[in-house]
Amino acid sequence: MKESTWWLVQFLTGLLLVLLLGSHMGVMHLGDLFAFVWRPAEGGEAIAWASVLGRGRQLGFFVIYVGFLFVALLHGLYGLRNVLIEALAKWKLDRPIGWLLAAAGAGLFAYGAWATWMTFVFDAAAAAK
Repeated sequence: MKESTWWLVQFLTGLLLVLLLGSHMGVMHLGDLFAFVWRPAEGGEAIAWASVLGRGRQLGFFVIYVGFLFVALLHGLYGLRNVLIEALAKWKLDRPIGWLLAAAGAGLFAYGAWATWMTFVFDAAAAAK
């Protein structure tokens, strides 16, 4: 892709991060205002293990978590790539830096998606036995 396309992706992922992070902060810290999105079990807190597990087992939250992970990694690693390329400009390491960060991002995404998947399919009753 052209560099201008990547900058557009950077801008759009930044906007998505504002939306997703704002929603996350609302659900986690402003529960009364965001009750239409999700409400913890009666008497529970958003950060209690039962609430975390309950959210993680819902398909909508699973999709949002994996999407949030992808958008955050893409935005952050592309920004890091640009900083490193500019800082190390005299060595012309554009391609190796890009490939290294792409590999790191793929690994981090795989691990994060796996952890999210394990929460989604976690059977609390079987784990308690």
